[in-house]
Amino acid sequence: MLGDFVIRVTPVSITEALIRQVGRSDKTVLLLCLLAVAAAAAALVGIGFVRGHVRSAMFGIAALAVLPVAATRGEASVSTFRELLVLLPAAALGAVVLKLLGRPLLRPGPGAPEARPGAAAVAGQASGARPAHRARQQAADHSAARKVARGVERRQLLRASVVLTASAAAGAVVVRRLTQPSATLVRRLSGALPRPRTTLAPLADEFAGLGASPLVTPTASFYRIDTSLSPPRVDPDSWTLTVSRDGRQLRSYGYDDLLSKSTSEADITIGCVSNEVGGDLIGTARWQGVLLADLLAEAGVTTAGRVTGISVDGFVASFAADAAFDGRPAMVAVGMNGHPLPVEHGFPARLVVPGLYGYTSATKWLQTIDVSDKTALPGFWAARGWTPTVTVHVMSRIDVPRNGQSVRAGKVQLAGVAWAPVAGVGSVDIQVGAGPWMPARLSTAVSGVLWRQWVLNWSATPGVHIIRVRATDARHNAQDTTRRPVYPSGATGLHEIRVTVT
Repeated sequence: MLGDFVIRVTPVSITEALIRQVGRSDKTVLLLCLLAVAAAAAALVGIGFVRGHVRSAMFGIAALAVLPVAATRGEASVSTFRELLVLLPAAALGAVVLKLLGRPLLRPGPGAPEARPGAAAVAGQASGARPAHRARQQAADHSAARKVARGVERRQLLRASVVLTASAAAGAVVVRRLTQPSATLVRRLSGALPRPRTTLAPLADEFAGLGASPLVTPTASFYRIDTSLSPPRVDPDSWTLTVSRDGRQLRSYGYDDLLSKSTSEADITIGCVSNEVGGDLIGTARWQGVLLADLLAEAGVTTAGRVTGISVDGFVASFAADAAFDGRPAMVAVGMNGHPLPVEHGFPARLVVPGLYGYTSATKWLQTIDVSDKTALPGFWAARGWTPTVTVHVMSRIDVPRNGQSVRAGKVQLAGVAWAPVAGVGSVDIQVGAGPWMPARLSTAVSGVLWRQWVLNWSATPGVHIIRVRATDARHNAQDTTRRPVYPSGATGLHEIRVTVT
Protein backbone atom coordinates (compact mmCIF):
# COMPACT_ATOMS: atom_id res chain seq x y z
CA MET A 1 0.00 0.00 0.00
CA LEU A 2 2.85 2.40 0.78
CA GLY A 3 4.36 1.57 -2.60
CA ASP A 4 1.14 2.60 -4.35
CA PHE A 5 1.18 5.85 -2.39
CA VAL A 6 4.77 6.54 -3.47
CA ILE A 7 3.83 5.91 -7.11
CA ARG A 8 0.98 8.39 -6.85
CA VAL A 9 3.01 11.23 -5.33
CA THR A 10 6.28 10.82 -7.25
CA PRO A 11 6.90 13.67 -9.75
CA VAL A 12 6.52 12.73 -13.42
CA SER A 13 10.14 13.63 -14.19
CA ILE A 14 11.40 11.05 -11.68
CA THR A 15 8.89 8.43 -12.85
CA GLU A 16 9.92 8.78 -16.50
CA ALA A 17 13.63 8.79 -15.66
CA LEU A 18 13.18 5.54 -13.73
CA ILE A 19 11.22 3.91 -16.56
CA ARG A 20 13.89 4.94 -19.08
CA GLN A 21 16.60 3.37 -16.94
CA VAL A 22 14.96 0.13 -15.83
CA GLY A 23 11.99 -0.35 -18.18
CA ARG A 24 9.41 -2.86 -16.96
CA SER A 25 11.43 -3.49 -13.80
CA ASP A 26 10.39 -0.11 -12.38
CA LYS A 27 8.01 -1.61 -9.82
CA THR A 28 10.62 -4.14 -8.72
CA VAL A 29 13.16 -1.35 -8.25
CA LEU A 30 10.61 0.67 -6.26
CA LEU A 31 9.87 -2.31 -4.03
CA LEU A 32 13.57 -2.89 -3.37
CA CYS A 33 14.00 0.79 -2.50
CA LEU A 34 11.10 0.64 -0.07
CA LEU A 35 12.56 -2.48 1.54
CA ALA A 36 15.93 -0.74 1.86
CA VAL A 37 14.29 2.26 3.52
CA ALA A 38 12.33 -0.01 5.86
CA ALA A 39 15.50 -1.92 6.77
CA ALA A 40 17.35 1.34 7.46
CA ALA A 41 14.50 2.57 9.66
CA ALA A 42 14.46 -0.72 11.56
CA ALA A 43 18.24 -0.50 12.00
CA LEU A 44 17.88 2.98 13.48
CA VAL A 45 15.32 1.65 15.96
CA GLY A 46 17.72 -1.10 16.97
CA ILE A 47 20.67 1.28 17.32
CA GLY A 48 18.57 3.59 19.46
CA PHE A 49 17.68 0.72 21.73
CA VAL A 50 21.20 -0.61 22.23
CA ARG A 51 22.35 2.91 23.03
CA GLY A 52 19.83 3.24 25.79
CA HIS A 53 17.01 5.14 24.05
CA VAL A 54 14.29 2.63 24.92
CA ARG A 55 11.36 5.02 24.63
CA SER A 56 12.57 6.31 21.29
CA ALA A 57 12.90 2.73 20.07
CA MET A 58 9.33 1.96 21.15
CA PHE A 59 8.13 5.10 19.42
CA GLY A 60 10.02 4.08 16.27
CA ILE A 61 8.31 0.70 16.20
CA ALA A 62 4.91 2.36 16.53
CA ALA A 63 5.78 4.82 13.76
CA LEU A 64 6.83 2.02 11.41
CA ALA A 65 3.41 0.46 11.87
CA VAL A 66 1.23 3.56 11.77
CA LEU A 67 2.94 5.79 9.19
CA PRO A 68 2.20 3.56 6.15
CA VAL A 69 -1.48 3.48 7.11
CA ALA A 70 -1.58 7.23 7.76
CA ALA A 71 0.17 8.00 4.48
CA THR A 72 -2.34 6.01 2.46
CA ARG A 73 -5.48 6.88 4.40
CA GLY A 74 -8.23 7.66 1.93
CA GLU A 75 -6.68 5.70 -0.93
CA ALA A 76 -9.40 3.68 -2.61
CA SER A 77 -7.12 0.69 -3.03
CA VAL A 78 -6.22 0.46 0.65
CA SER A 79 -8.07 -1.66 3.18
CA THR A 80 -7.11 0.13 6.38
CA PHE A 81 -8.57 -2.61 8.54
CA ARG A 82 -6.64 -5.34 6.74
CA GLU A 83 -3.38 -3.43 6.89
CA LEU A 84 -3.77 -2.59 10.59
CA LEU A 85 -4.68 -6.22 11.24
CA VAL A 86 -1.15 -7.14 10.15
CA LEU A 87 0.88 -4.09 11.17
CA LEU A 88 -0.36 -3.46 14.70
CA PRO A 89 0.23 -7.01 16.00
CA ALA A 90 3.65 -6.89 14.33
CA ALA A 91 4.44 -3.62 16.12
CA ALA A 92 3.23 -5.02 19.45
CA LEU A 93 5.41 -8.09 18.97
CA GLY A 94 8.41 -5.90 18.21
CA ALA A 95 7.83 -3.91 21.40
CA VAL A 96 7.55 -7.11 23.44
CA VAL A 97 10.80 -8.39 21.96
CA LEU A 98 12.59 -5.20 22.96
CA LYS A 99 11.15 -5.46 26.44
CA LEU A 100 12.31 -9.05 26.78
CA LEU A 101 15.83 -8.05 25.86
CA GLY A 102 16.12 -6.32 29.19
CA ARG A 103 18.25 -3.30 29.90
CA PRO A 104 19.89 -1.33 27.11
CA LEU A 105 22.87 -3.26 25.90
CA LEU A 106 25.47 -0.55 26.24
CA ARG A 107 24.40 0.77 29.65
CA PRO A 108 25.74 -1.67 32.29
CA GLY A 109 23.64 -2.19 35.34
CA PRO A 110 24.70 -2.72 38.98
CA GLY A 111 27.36 -5.40 39.24
CA ALA A 112 28.47 -5.08 35.61
CA PRO A 113 32.24 -4.98 35.10
CA GLU A 114 32.32 -1.23 34.50
CA ALA A 115 30.45 -0.55 37.71
CA ARG A 116 33.25 -1.71 40.00
CA PRO A 117 36.98 -1.19 39.71
CA GLY A 118 39.27 -4.15 39.17
CA ALA A 119 41.17 -5.70 42.10
CA ALA A 120 44.45 -4.36 40.83
CA ALA A 121 42.99 -0.87 40.64
CA VAL A 122 41.79 -1.12 44.25
CA ALA A 123 45.21 -2.28 45.34
CA GLY A 124 46.83 0.51 43.42
CA GLN A 125 44.59 3.09 45.04
CA ALA A 126 45.27 1.65 48.50
CA SER A 127 49.03 1.70 48.05
CA GLY A 128 49.09 5.15 46.57
CA ALA A 129 50.14 3.95 43.10
CA ARG A 130 51.29 6.57 40.76
CA PRO A 131 48.65 8.31 38.56
CA ALA A 132 50.10 6.88 35.35
CA HIS A 133 49.84 3.37 36.68
CA ARG A 134 46.29 3.93 37.86
CA ALA A 135 45.33 5.30 34.44
CA ARG A 136 46.74 2.23 32.69
CA GLN A 137 44.93 -0.07 35.08
CA GLN A 138 41.64 1.75 34.62
CA ALA A 139 42.02 1.53 30.85
CA ALA A 140 42.59 -2.21 31.13
CA ASP A 141 39.49 -2.56 33.32
CA HIS A 142 37.38 -0.59 30.87
CA SER A 143 38.65 -2.70 27.97
CA ALA A 144 37.70 -5.90 29.77
CA ALA A 145 34.28 -4.46 30.61
CA ARG A 146 33.67 -3.54 26.98
CA LYS A 147 34.53 -7.07 25.87
CA VAL A 148 32.01 -8.49 28.32
CA ALA A 149 29.41 -5.95 27.20
CA ARG A 150 30.01 -6.83 23.56
CA GLY A 151 29.54 -10.49 24.36
CA VAL A 152 26.26 -9.74 26.11
CA GLU A 153 25.24 -7.49 23.19
CA ARG A 154 25.94 -10.20 20.63
CA ARG A 155 23.95 -12.80 22.55
CA GLN A 156 21.01 -10.47 23.00
CA LEU A 157 21.06 -9.36 19.40
CA LEU A 158 21.21 -12.99 18.30
CA ARG A 159 18.16 -13.82 20.39
CA ALA A 160 16.38 -10.74 19.07
CA SER A 161 17.25 -11.66 15.49
CA VAL A 162 15.82 -15.16 15.91
CA VAL A 163 12.60 -13.83 17.41
CA LEU A 164 12.18 -11.02 14.89
CA THR A 165 13.01 -13.28 11.92
CA ALA A 166 10.40 -15.75 13.07
CA SER A 167 7.94 -12.88 13.54
CA ALA A 168 8.66 -11.54 10.06
CA ALA A 169 8.16 -15.00 8.57
CA ALA A 170 4.84 -15.35 10.38
CA GLY A 171 3.81 -11.88 9.23
CA ALA A 172 4.67 -12.76 5.63
CA VAL A 173 2.50 -15.85 5.87
CA VAL A 174 -0.39 -13.77 7.23
CA VAL A 175 -0.02 -11.16 4.48
CA ARG A 176 0.13 -13.86 1.83
CA ARG A 177 -3.01 -15.47 3.22
CA LEU A 178 -4.81 -12.13 3.25
CA THR A 179 -3.81 -11.20 -0.29
CA GLN A 180 -3.98 -14.52 -2.11
CA PRO A 181 -6.74 -14.92 -4.71
CA SER A 182 -10.04 -16.16 -3.36
CA ALA A 183 -11.41 -19.51 -4.47
CA THR A 184 -14.12 -17.64 -6.38
CA LEU A 185 -11.55 -15.56 -8.24
CA VAL A 186 -9.50 -18.62 -9.15
CA ARG A 187 -12.62 -20.40 -10.41
CA ARG A 188 -13.71 -17.43 -12.50
CA LEU A 189 -10.26 -16.97 -14.01
CA SER A 190 -10.25 -20.57 -15.18
CA GLY A 191 -13.82 -20.43 -16.47
CA ALA A 192 -15.02 -20.15 -20.04
CA LEU A 193 -16.18 -16.99 -21.75
CA PRO A 194 -19.56 -16.81 -23.51
CA ARG A 195 -19.49 -17.51 -27.23
CA PRO A 196 -19.13 -14.30 -29.27
CA ARG A 197 -21.96 -13.28 -31.54
CA THR A 198 -19.59 -13.59 -34.51
CA THR A 199 -16.44 -15.66 -34.09
CA LEU A 200 -13.38 -14.13 -35.74
CA ALA A 201 -11.11 -16.32 -37.82
CA PRO A 202 -7.55 -16.82 -36.53
CA LEU A 203 -5.15 -14.17 -37.76
CA ALA A 204 -2.58 -15.30 -40.30
CA ASP A 205 0.94 -14.37 -39.18
CA GLU A 206 2.24 -13.89 -42.71
CA PHE A 207 5.65 -12.53 -41.73
CA ALA A 208 6.17 -13.77 -38.17
CA GLY A 209 8.52 -16.46 -39.46
CA LEU A 210 10.61 -13.73 -41.04
CA GLY A 211 11.19 -11.93 -37.74
CA ALA A 212 8.24 -9.55 -37.47
CA SER A 213 6.33 -9.50 -34.18
CA PRO A 214 3.25 -11.75 -34.22
CA LEU A 215 -0.05 -10.06 -35.01
CA VAL A 216 -1.48 -11.21 -31.66
CA THR A 217 0.81 -10.72 -28.68
CA PRO A 218 0.88 -13.70 -26.28
CA THR A 219 -0.80 -12.75 -23.02
CA ALA A 220 2.29 -13.66 -21.01
CA SER A 221 4.34 -11.19 -23.09
CA PHE A 222 1.78 -8.39 -23.14
CA TYR A 223 3.09 -5.20 -21.56
CA ARG A 224 1.69 -4.01 -18.24
CA ILE A 225 1.88 -0.37 -17.21
CA ASP A 226 -0.30 0.96 -14.39
CA THR A 227 -0.09 2.73 -11.06
CA SER A 228 -0.61 -0.32 -8.83
CA LEU A 229 2.44 -1.91 -7.25
CA SER A 230 0.31 -5.00 -6.69
CA PRO A 231 -2.75 -5.49 -8.95
CA PRO A 232 -6.12 -5.48 -7.14
CA ARG A 233 -7.71 -8.91 -6.69
CA VAL A 234 -11.38 -8.21 -7.13
CA ASP A 235 -14.03 -10.62 -5.90
CA PRO A 236 -16.26 -11.05 -8.97
CA ASP A 237 -19.26 -12.11 -6.90
CA SER A 238 -19.38 -8.82 -5.00
CA TRP A 239 -18.05 -6.58 -7.79
CA THR A 240 -20.39 -4.15 -9.53
CA LEU A 241 -19.87 -1.96 -12.58
CA THR A 242 -21.81 1.30 -12.34
CA VAL A 243 -22.73 3.53 -15.26
CA SER A 244 -23.43 7.09 -14.11
CA ARG A 245 -23.88 10.60 -15.41
CA ASP A 246 -22.06 13.25 -13.41
CA GLY A 247 -22.00 10.88 -10.45
CA ARG A 248 -25.70 9.98 -10.60
CA GLN A 249 -26.16 6.23 -11.06
CA LEU A 250 -27.98 5.14 -14.21
CA ARG A 251 -27.38 1.38 -14.35
CA SER A 252 -25.29 -1.22 -12.57
CA TYR A 253 -24.06 -4.64 -13.66
CA GLY A 254 -22.72 -7.63 -11.81
CA TYR A 255 -20.03 -9.82 -13.33
CA ASP A 256 -22.52 -12.37 -14.66
CA ASP A 257 -24.62 -9.57 -16.14
CA LEU A 258 -21.64 -8.27 -18.02
CA LEU A 259 -20.58 -11.74 -19.16
CA SER A 260 -24.00 -12.35 -20.66
CA LYS A 261 -23.64 -9.19 -22.76
CA SER A 262 -20.01 -9.78 -23.78
CA THR A 263 -20.59 -11.21 -27.22
CA SER A 264 -18.36 -8.91 -29.29
CA GLU A 265 -14.69 -9.49 -30.02
CA ALA A 266 -12.09 -7.49 -31.88
CA ASP A 267 -8.38 -7.60 -32.61
CA ILE A 268 -7.13 -4.30 -31.22
CA THR A 269 -3.61 -2.90 -30.91
CA ILE A 270 -3.12 -0.71 -27.82
CA GLY A 271 -0.04 1.08 -26.55
CA CYS A 272 1.34 3.09 -23.67
CA VAL A 273 2.18 6.77 -24.02
CA SER A 274 5.50 5.99 -22.29
CA ASN A 275 6.58 3.82 -25.20
CA GLU A 276 9.86 5.09 -26.60
CA VAL A 277 10.44 5.14 -30.35
CA GLY A 278 11.09 1.49 -31.22
CA GLY A 279 9.91 0.35 -27.77
CA ASP A 280 7.81 -2.67 -26.83
CA LEU A 281 5.12 -1.06 -24.66
CA ILE A 282 2.55 -1.92 -27.30
CA GLY A 283 0.72 -5.09 -28.22
CA THR A 284 -2.32 -6.66 -29.80
CA ALA A 285 -4.89 -8.93 -28.22
CA ARG A 286 -8.18 -10.45 -29.27
CA TRP A 287 -10.42 -8.66 -26.82
CA GLN A 288 -13.91 -9.84 -25.95
CA GLY A 289 -16.56 -7.79 -24.22
CA VAL A 290 -19.54 -5.52 -24.70
CA LEU A 291 -19.25 -2.53 -26.98
CA LEU A 292 -19.09 0.66 -24.94
CA ALA A 293 -21.66 2.39 -27.16
CA ASP A 294 -24.14 -0.45 -26.56
CA LEU A 295 -23.62 -0.40 -22.80
CA LEU A 296 -24.06 3.36 -22.65
CA ALA A 297 -27.15 3.23 -24.87
CA GLU A 298 -28.69 0.68 -22.52
CA ALA A 299 -28.22 3.23 -19.74
CA GLY A 300 -29.90 5.90 -21.87
CA VAL A 301 -26.68 7.65 -22.96
CA THR A 302 -26.29 8.31 -26.67
CA THR A 303 -24.36 11.58 -26.52
CA ALA A 304 -21.90 13.04 -24.05
CA GLY A 305 -18.88 15.29 -23.86
CA ARG A 306 -16.58 12.89 -22.09
CA VAL A 307 -16.34 9.40 -20.66
CA THR A 308 -14.42 8.75 -17.45
CA GLY A 309 -13.33 5.34 -16.21
CA ILE A 310 -12.71 4.86 -12.49
CA SER A 311 -10.85 1.83 -11.16
CA VAL A 312 -11.37 -0.01 -7.89
CA ASP A 313 -7.95 1.32 -6.85
CA GLY A 314 -8.97 4.94 -7.46
CA PHE A 315 -7.25 5.42 -10.83
CA VAL A 316 -9.10 7.82 -13.14
CA ALA A 317 -8.80 8.13 -16.93
CA SER A 318 -10.97 10.28 -19.17
CA PHE A 319 -11.46 10.69 -22.92
CA ALA A 320 -13.71 12.52 -25.39
CA ALA A 321 -16.98 10.62 -25.79
CA ASP A 322 -16.68 10.70 -29.59
CA ALA A 323 -14.37 7.70 -29.29
CA ALA A 324 -17.28 5.72 -27.82
CA PHE A 325 -19.80 6.63 -30.51
CA ASP A 326 -17.88 7.00 -33.79
CA GLY A 327 -17.98 3.33 -34.76
CA ARG A 328 -14.58 2.14 -33.53
CA PRO A 329 -14.81 -1.06 -31.42
CA ALA A 330 -14.33 0.64 -28.03
CA MET A 331 -15.42 -1.90 -25.44
CA VAL A 332 -15.70 -2.95 -21.84
CA ALA A 333 -13.54 -6.05 -22.14
CA VAL A 334 -13.86 -9.16 -19.97
CA GLY A 335 -11.73 -11.46 -22.11
CA MET A 336 -8.24 -11.44 -23.59
CA ASN A 337 -6.99 -13.93 -26.18
CA GLY A 338 -9.83 -16.36 -25.51
CA HIS A 339 -9.68 -16.35 -21.70
CA PRO A 340 -11.01 -14.18 -18.87
CA LEU A 341 -8.87 -11.12 -18.25
CA PRO A 342 -5.82 -11.96 -16.13
CA VAL A 343 -5.68 -10.12 -12.81
CA GLU A 344 -2.71 -8.01 -13.92
CA HIS A 345 -4.59 -6.92 -17.05
CA GLY A 346 -7.74 -5.74 -15.32
CA PHE A 347 -9.99 -8.59 -14.15
CA PRO A 348 -12.95 -8.48 -13.97
CA ALA A 349 -13.33 -5.76 -16.63
CA ARG A 350 -11.37 -3.00 -18.31
CA LEU A 351 -11.84 -0.37 -20.99
CA VAL A 352 -10.18 -0.82 -24.38
CA VAL A 353 -10.42 2.16 -26.74
CA PRO A 354 -8.59 1.89 -30.09
CA GLY A 355 -6.66 4.95 -31.14
CA LEU A 356 -6.15 6.37 -27.65
CA TYR A 357 -3.19 5.83 -25.37
CA GLY A 358 -3.91 3.80 -22.27
CA TYR A 359 -3.29 6.64 -19.82
CA THR A 360 -6.46 8.40 -21.04
CA SER A 361 -8.69 5.41 -21.68
CA ALA A 362 -7.56 1.93 -20.63
CA THR A 363 -8.94 1.82 -17.10
CA LYS A 364 -8.29 -1.61 -15.57
CA TRP A 365 -10.23 -3.17 -12.69
CA LEU A 366 -13.10 -1.01 -13.86
CA GLN A 367 -15.67 0.01 -11.27
CA THR A 368 -17.43 3.08 -12.68
CA ILE A 369 -18.08 4.56 -16.11
CA ASP A 370 -19.17 8.15 -15.67
CA VAL A 371 -20.35 10.27 -18.59
CA SER A 372 -20.70 14.04 -18.61
CA ASP A 373 -21.53 16.83 -21.00
CA LYS A 374 -18.46 18.68 -19.74
CA THR A 375 -15.46 18.74 -22.03
CA ALA A 376 -12.63 19.09 -19.50
CA LEU A 377 -10.84 15.77 -19.19
CA PRO A 378 -9.81 14.86 -15.63
CA GLY A 379 -7.49 11.99 -14.94
CA PHE A 380 -4.62 10.67 -12.85
CA TRP A 381 -1.98 11.48 -15.47
CA ALA A 382 -3.65 14.64 -16.77
CA ALA A 383 -3.36 16.04 -13.25
CA ARG A 384 0.39 15.43 -13.47
CA GLY A 385 0.98 17.46 -16.58
CA TRP A 386 0.41 14.94 -19.36
CA THR A 387 -1.62 16.16 -22.32
CA PRO A 388 -5.26 15.34 -21.42
CA THR A 389 -6.08 13.69 -24.73
CA VAL A 390 -3.68 12.28 -27.35
CA THR A 391 -4.45 10.03 -30.29
CA VAL A 392 -1.93 7.27 -30.93
CA HIS A 393 0.83 8.49 -33.24
CA VAL A 394 1.50 6.82 -36.57
CA MET A 395 4.53 4.71 -35.68
CA SER A 396 6.74 1.90 -36.99
CA ARG A 397 9.41 -0.38 -35.58
CA ILE A 398 12.25 -2.56 -36.86
CA ASP A 399 12.20 -5.99 -35.20
CA VAL A 400 15.04 -7.63 -37.19
CA PRO A 401 17.94 -7.19 -37.40
CA ARG A 402 18.50 -5.97 -33.86
CA ASN A 403 20.32 -2.73 -33.16
CA GLY A 404 24.09 -3.39 -33.07
CA GLN A 405 23.79 -6.80 -34.74
CA SER A 406 26.33 -8.06 -37.29
CA VAL A 407 25.07 -9.74 -40.48
CA ARG A 408 26.67 -11.31 -43.52
CA ALA A 409 26.78 -9.44 -46.82
CA GLY A 410 24.12 -10.40 -49.35
CA LYS A 411 20.38 -10.82 -48.95
CA VAL A 412 19.24 -9.69 -45.48
CA GLN A 413 15.64 -9.82 -44.33
CA LEU A 414 14.38 -6.64 -42.66
CA ALA A 415 11.08 -6.99 -40.79
CA GLY A 416 8.93 -5.25 -38.24
CA VAL A 417 5.52 -3.80 -37.48
CA ALA A 418 3.71 -0.49 -37.94
CA TRP A 419 0.52 0.88 -36.42
CA ALA A 420 -1.82 3.79 -37.09
CA PRO A 421 -5.16 3.29 -35.33
CA VAL A 422 -7.87 3.96 -36.22
CA ALA A 423 -7.19 4.78 -39.87
CA GLY A 424 -4.84 1.84 -40.35
CA VAL A 425 -1.40 1.57 -41.93
CA GLY A 426 -1.26 2.49 -45.61
CA SER A 427 2.44 2.08 -46.39
CA VAL A 428 5.86 1.48 -44.81
CA ASP A 429 9.19 2.62 -46.25
CA ILE A 430 12.78 1.74 -45.36
CA GLN A 431 15.94 3.81 -45.80
CA VAL A 432 19.50 2.53 -45.55
CA GLY A 433 22.03 5.27 -44.85
CA ALA A 434 21.39 8.28 -47.10
CA GLY A 435 19.88 6.09 -49.80
CA PRO A 436 16.38 6.30 -51.24
CA TRP A 437 13.29 5.26 -49.30
CA MET A 438 12.23 1.78 -50.40
CA PRO A 439 8.63 0.51 -50.05
CA ALA A 440 8.24 -2.54 -47.81
CA ARG A 441 5.80 -5.38 -48.37
CA LEU A 442 2.87 -5.33 -45.90
CA SER A 443 0.79 -8.08 -44.37
CA THR A 444 -2.88 -8.18 -45.32
CA ALA A 445 -4.90 -5.31 -43.90
CA VAL A 446 -7.48 -6.74 -41.48
CA SER A 447 -8.78 -3.59 -39.78
CA GLY A 448 -7.64 -0.09 -39.01
CA VAL A 449 -7.24 -0.85 -35.29
CA LEU A 450 -4.78 -3.71 -35.86
CA TRP A 451 -1.08 -3.18 -36.58
CA ARG A 452 0.51 -4.58 -39.74
CA GLN A 453 3.69 -6.53 -40.30
CA TRP A 454 6.20 -5.47 -42.96
CA VAL A 455 9.23 -7.07 -44.65
CA LEU A 456 11.92 -5.94 -47.06
CA ASN A 457 14.75 -7.86 -48.75
CA TRP A 458 17.92 -5.81 -48.49
CA SER A 459 21.05 -6.42 -50.54
CA ALA A 460 23.56 -5.70 -47.79
CA THR A 461 27.08 -4.52 -48.61
CA PRO A 462 30.02 -4.59 -46.18
CA GLY A 463 30.26 -1.70 -43.75
CA VAL A 464 28.27 -0.04 -40.97
CA HIS A 465 24.76 1.02 -41.98
CA ILE A 466 21.99 3.04 -40.34
CA ILE A 467 18.55 1.67 -41.20
CA ARG A 468 15.36 3.71 -40.66
CA VAL A 469 11.67 2.97 -40.99
CA ARG A 470 8.67 5.23 -41.47
CA ALA A 471 4.95 4.62 -41.89
CA THR A 472 2.02 6.45 -43.48
CA ASP A 473 -1.57 5.77 -42.52
CA ALA A 474 -4.39 4.93 -44.92
CA ARG A 475 -5.44 8.61 -44.95
CA HIS A 476 -1.95 9.64 -46.13
CA ASN A 477 -0.85 11.08 -42.78
CA ALA A 478 2.90 10.51 -42.54
CA GLN A 479 4.75 9.50 -39.39
CA ASP A 480 6.15 12.49 -37.49
CA THR A 481 9.92 12.49 -38.01
CA THR A 482 10.66 15.05 -35.28
CA ARG A 483 12.32 13.40 -32.30
CA ARG A 484 10.37 14.14 -29.09
CA PRO A 485 10.40 12.50 -25.64
CA VAL A 486 7.44 10.60 -24.27
CA TYR A 487 6.43 13.41 -21.90
CA PRO A 488 3.92 15.02 -22.19
CA SER A 489 2.26 13.75 -25.39
CA GLY A 490 4.04 10.57 -26.43
CA ALA A 491 7.34 10.01 -28.26
CA THR A 492 7.72 10.80 -31.95
CA GLY A 493 10.51 10.28 -34.45
CA LEU A 494 11.84 7.49 -36.66
CA HIS A 495 13.11 4.20 -35.32
CA GLU A 496 16.60 3.50 -36.57
CA ILE A 497 19.18 0.80 -35.96
CA ARG A 498 22.89 0.42 -36.63
CA VAL A 499 23.94 -2.79 -38.41
CA THR A 500 27.43 -4.02 -39.26
CA VAL A 501 27.71 -6.01 -42.48
CA THR A 502 30.74 -8.31 -42.82
